[in-house]
Amino acid sequence: MNVSTAAPGFAAAAFDRGDIAAPVHAHDVSVSVIIPAFNAATSIARCLASVLSQPLAGIEIIVVDDGSADGTADAVSAVARVHAGANIRVHRQSNQGVSVARNAGLRLARGRYVMFVDADDALAIKALPRLLRRAEAERLDVLLCNAWWHDLGGGAARVMLRTRESWSGSGGAWIERQVKARQLKHYVWCQFIRREWLVGSGLRFIPGITHQDIVWTNELLLNAQRVGFDPTPRYHYWQRAGSLSQPRDSAARLNAACHYLRVAAALDALAKSRPPGPLRVALAWQTVEEGIAVLHLARRLTPGHRERLYARIQSAGHVPRLFANALTPRHRLRVLKRSARFLIWQAAQRVGRWFTGRGTPAVSAASAQSPQSQFGGD
Repeated sequence: MNVSTAAPGFAAAAFDRGDIAAPVHAHDVSVSVIIPAFNAATSIARCLASVLSQPLAGIEIIVVDDGSADGTADAVSAVARVHAGANIRVHRQSNQGVSVARNAGLRLARGRYVMFVDADDALAIKALPRLLRRAEAERLDVLLCNAWWHDLGGGAARVMLRTRESWSGSGGAWIERQVKARQLKHYVWCQFIRREWLVGSGLRFIPGITHQDIVWTNELLLNAQRVGFDPTPRYHYWQRAGSLSQPRDSAARLNAACHYLRVAAALDALAKSRPPGPLRVALAWQTVEEGIAVLHLARRLTPGHRERLYARIQSAGHVPRLFANALTPRHRLRVLKRSARFLIWQAAQRVGRWFTGRGTPAVSAASAQSPQSQFGGD
């Protein structure tokens, strides 16, 4: 099997671990690696290689095939047949999005800790034993790790976080610390989570909303009292063309903007749920930063799509929400600059209604639909 070795620290020795050949029982599972996969037949072998080469007994791999049409499940099954001693399970479902796939994997997991790995990424060498050793030694609910970031255009990998020192504390303290440093990342794949605690918390991924990682990470950390950070890169992330963070056409940008509206509303609710103080300020800051993305995307839409998005922004009270969370003069100025075109559009709508006496424009009726029903889910 050919496995790419271009990334620093990538586990190139694929399926040759003799110490994982014995069957693994439920009480022996140390880590459950959950891999949501959609049309990942060309990359899943590299991902599996990086997991199976980890020098740790008791790993279970749960691949959730989210309605792939390219033979992803067959590719995983082929690996499982050749390496029968490895604890690999494939769960097939109709295409329902990554949130549903992750929840399905979590329901099946039996490990003391869980880690979500994207099907086109890879674990670094010895990532799991190093993370497990520290998480258990410090009895952590969540252990965050650094990662190698591989840009779409190629070139040398870079380290995701500039933070170079190990850290431990509460999840709320981490949010405050990283927002102050402008370094809070919302990547689910850099989270090593104690399963019993996670199940007991009741946290689940929200179906039908893209950019769900932002809400999930904040809720996860707000609920976690024992959180650690490992500054060593333990994961390889490859940026992908056409990913959710890189919408390539007006329709995709409109869809992304509508989901960002929901993310900003969720962050606003989290901020309001906290008493005044640094943590509430950090959540308010995120509300503005993620909410501004809606206005940024609006500038890159066709006129028709922009009209529809502006109607949604207006009906959601999005701009007043951003001003309410902009707690510094600099943030308020950013909101004003980004919302200027929308405010002009809003004023024109009001003037037009005043002259014609039509009341609310008909376009706002379509805007009342949820993003997933109007533009598709995640």
